[in-house]
Amino acid sequence: MADDSHRKDLWDRLTALAAILVPAAIALAGHFIGQGLKEAELRGQERQAQQASAIAEANTKIAQAG
Repeated sequence: MADDSHRKDLWDRLTALAAILVPAAIALAGHFIGQGLKEAELRGQERQAQQASAIAEANTKIAQAG
């Protein structure tokens, strides 16, 4: 009988630990996904700025040639 109560106590502890770890894992995953999205957005903005600069330079050369 004492062995059964020990198992129940262990199971209760595991359940309580899981109840804490699952939301923490979800929050951590959300943080990493958010960071990845921010970095991707910044890379996209940098790429757009480079393209705009290249287009402006090409337009300047065309205007000078004409």
